[in-house]
Amino acid sequence: MAEHTWGDRDISDKHFAIQGVGKVGRDLVRRLTRFGAKITVADVFGPSVDYVVNEYGVNVVSPDEILEVECDVLAPCGMGGVIDQTVIPKLRTKAIVGSANNQLESDKDADRLAEAGIVYCPDFVVNSGGLINVWEEMRGYEEERAAHNIDKIYGLTKRILRESDERDETPHQTAVQLAQERIETIGRLRLFRRGGDDRN
Repeated sequence: MAEHTWGDRDISDKHFAIQGVGKVGRDLVRRLTRFGAKITVADVFGPSVDYVVNEYGVNVVSPDEILEVECDVLAPCGMGGVIDQTVIPKLRTKAIVGSANNQLESDKDADRLAEAGIVYCPDFVVNSGGLINVWEEMRGYEEERAAHNIDKIYGLTKRILRESDERDETPHQTAVQLAQERIETIGRLRLFRRGGDDRN
């Protein structure tokens, strides 16, 4: 996302506003701190806020203020449905990249974000590492293999952002289209294998 938006992976001069500092949000704070980013957080659970303040020295605002913080990246890592038509005009960010599920109240909000000039990285791509990890556990967990597959999220996100520009559509639309194409391809492969001599 940083490369796509600013042409550089360096985020040491970027400001991240993180909504929700539970397990995933807290780990995001840890990782961003390593790269020298400025961080502002909010959470309804006081002890979670206290932990990241004491551990990483981040800035804090109230849960009601976090979505309107002026920042480079807004990271919703708590409740879903927080980005809607009433919130979008108040946003003061250049990009939205978070781990919360279903961050958009509706698909139309992806269009509204694009019209507002805000880059939106689809949540179901960004937070797919958790599902990948579960899948790896189901087939016999191997940490190196799981890490390798999770690392693919980076390349996929880059592809989605690039192709959304090329197609003149939102990243959300591109991600959904790529997912549908992938499902159709897998479906055709399964039909082929069931119909061939390699069924057993």
